[in-house]
Amino acid sequence: MMSDTIDVLTTCLCGRSNFTTTIPHSSLPMPGHFCHCTSCRRIHGALSAFHAPWSAPPSSAIEKLAKYKSSERVTQYFCPTCGAHMLDSSPLEGSLEHNWTIATPLVQGAENIFEYKEHIYIEDTKDGGTSDFVRSYNGTPLLRWAGRDGESEQLPPYWDTTKDLRARPEAHDPSGKVKCLCHCGGIEFYLHRPNIKVSPEADFGLPDKWFDVATNRYIVEACGCDSCRLDSGADIMPWIFVPPSRFSLPDGSPLPEDRMFGTMKHYRSSENVSRNFCGWCGATVFYMNDERTEWDLAVGLIDAESGARAEEWLEWNTVVVSYAKLAYNKKMLEAWQHGYKAWEERKHHKGIVSDYE
Repeated sequence: MMSDTIDVLTTCLCGRSNFTTTIPHSSLPMPGHFCHCTSCRRIHGALSAFHAPWSAPPSSAIEKLAKYKSSERVTQYFCPTCGAHMLDSSPLEGSLEHNWTIATPLVQGAENIFEYKEHIYIEDTKDGGTSDFVRSYNGTPLLRWAGRDGESEQLPPYWDTTKDLRARPEAHDPSGKVKCLCHCGGIEFYLHRPNIKVSPEADFGLPDKWFDVATNRYIVEACGCDSCRLDSGADIMPWIFVPPSRFSLPDGSPLPEDRMFGTMKHYRSSENVSRNFCGWCGATVFYMNDERTEWDLAVGLIDAESGARAEEWLEWNTVVVSYAKLAYNKKMLEAWQHGYKAWEERKHHKGIVSDYE
């Protein structure tokens, strides 16, 4: 006879932090959502968090996790070894109980456990963020909320910006820079323009695909591999690839050669790979492969004036998701790929108009 419940494992990248939750079959699929608030973006390093309501984890699991107060009411829980953000909680009004939210990509069998229903806190992105990429899930359109679900304005299918950010004068200034920071501010630095007009080979030493010569912008590559998923708590993780010479500390000095500064910690996820994160708030910051000269920067840390997609700085590669064959949640991959390409086609079809010409 089939059991009325299933036991579901939640685990981080290193495996140190894990716990099992018993779920009634009758509750499946559970409703999931994309959270676009600035806190989630700065903590996960992705453009949004992949979340769902969850039951309280066992106290033995909580004891293994690092805690960070991201606001007066919300506490974040992440693995102190690899930095994977697993849970957050907030007190239930008028009760000693808490509301719990889980990072759905860390849940085993997530594809069959969660059915994503909505985007929340889109207004924090200023440009729509990934809500413009993933507009439906498993064939069902997603609701779009400016803030909290059910308590804020419901938004139309697209954020619908009409500005060509590539035409901004600063987009062609080789001395330009933009601040990058984690949620707590313990890690803060600047990203500089590629400066390819000076000497693209000497300055970069990278294949052409990592930057757009015509617009002087970094190319975003979204990754669907298991390691990025379990490290960031995001099913699809966007990165850009940057040589160390294009970073600086707030005082103008270069980043240290050992790659450690501020509240930085690192986890060796394989023989040649370090994944760097903030030891205080757990923010995903860098992926570093010893066999490559460039550092991979988590896009969610870029504090661009235009918004989360930072389009005056970034060229979004909508052609491919890296390691797509390794994607754990195939439904999410399909939703992302379809919406990603549709977003790009819509931009070209509309003929984006510049306000800066």
